[in-house]
Amino acid sequence: MIDWLTLRIPLDVSGLGPELSKRLRESMNTVHCFDPEGVEMWRKAVVDFDSLRSDTPGICWMTHSDGVQTWLAIGASPASLEHGCNVFGSDDIVHCARVIIEHASKALRAALPMVRAWTVRRIDITENYLLPTADAVKHALRVLLQTDGGHRRASSPKSGGDSVYWNPKSVRSKGKAYHKGPQLRALMRKTSVAISDAQLEIADRMLRLEHTRGAQFFRDFEKAGRHWFDLSIEDLRKFHTDFFGRMFGEVEVKDMSDVLPRLQALQVSHAKTGHLVPISEGQALAAFRTWSVIKSVGLQQAKESMPRATWFRHVKLLRDAGLGDMDISTAEIVPFRRHVVVIDDPVRSWADCKVAA
Repeated sequence: MIDWLTLRIPLDVSGLGPELSKRLRESMNTVHCFDPEGVEMWRKAVVDFDSLRSDTPGICWMTHSDGVQTWLAIGASPASLEHGCNVFGSDDIVHCARVIIEHASKALRAALPMVRAWTVRRIDITENYLLPTADAVKHALRVLLQTDGGHRRASSPKSGGDSVYWNPKSVRSKGKAYHKGPQLRALMRKTSVAISDAQLEIADRMLRLEHTRGAQFFRDFEKAGRHWFDLSIEDLRKFHTDFFGRMFGEVEVKDMSDVLPRLQALQVSHAKTGHLVPISEGQALAAFRTWSVIKSVGLQQAKESMPRATWFRHVKLLRDAGLGDMDISTAEIVPFRRHVVVIDDPVRSWADCKVAA
């Protein structure tokens, strides 16, 4: 689902009108937040509109300048506006944009331009995973906190261990994993949320993986001549899978004895011809020994125990065999991949949760 969408439009475009433009310019750099009925809930000065959390209730707008143009930015969780709760919602970006524009028009008491007049500056794409228990979610988050991969580094704020972040300051691509139940309960203490006790119990077993594509991604996207409203549901799901899929690996590895047969079944590029040929027994065993060292002494010591080129060659083979960054970082397969998350098997509705249960 799309958990947050930020749209913006220059104030000097036709359609806003001089009266609305004047009113908007008088509120520069102040975020105004309205409930779905168009009643203002709060306002505050901020520097970055996209620092707003994806669970911010209501519709938010702000006028700001980038030094060249003055812009109106609007943003919200489309699911919260439509359903009163952001656990599940739409993954149709055009539909979500229309929902936000409609509610922003109500908040501003003015007709706003149609969808294609706007540009996108942030989208949060979310998938939910139903785990057996709330403790299983907390265990998953502990494991994810140890998961680094490539240029991504996992971190956790002072949130009681309920959230893990990757590249939180990136304006291009970042990720977050969190326990939906506690987050939803905290939100309920601040505002009214349309959710039943039975649904809240389900949320207590829910791990949420949230991927954000930010302003720099969309600037590059536009420079390439592409349009946000052409993004399909499949495109958005691929963004999410591309970010999180590497952490989990591509196949289910049930225990350590599965790793060597998978390595032995690999094909590798021939050094001279470039053609794919079966991996040698020596290559498979060498990579498996590296996996054994990781299991024994941990990733960092294993990495420091061998030449850099050898390490990266063996790690590539382990990834080709199906291990993800999480497996390699934590040397822990069974408790997580087998019993907790299959990246291609999210729940996308309350009905899905009943089936999964």
